[in-house]
Amino acid sequence: VPDAEVCTASTKAWLPDVQDCDDISDKCILKLKPDVETQLEKLSIWFAWNAASGIRFVKILFIDGTFDTFEQLYAHCDQPLTLRLTSQKRVKEVSYNFTH
Repeated sequence: VPDAEVCTASTKAWLPDVQDCDDISDKCILKLKPDVETQLEKLSIWFAWNAASGIRFVKILFIDGTFDTFEQLYAHCDQPLTLRLTSQKRVKEVSYNFTH
């Protein structure tokens, strides 16, 4: 469970640094890179704010340069969003692009 306040904007959680994510700004993208490239069975992200308006996409980049994209996802505050992955490839980076 995260240490951020439940369902509110918090300095203890990542939020886009803009009022509106309708443009294609990098400010609305969170990129995570594991220290060790690893094969994943599932990927979970806990939303500390109300992201019910949607997530544009989650892009999973593999070490061979290919990627999987999950689009138009919906998440609710104080709940994890879990994606089941079927690829046998190791993950290099995960990008989350949010609507705001």
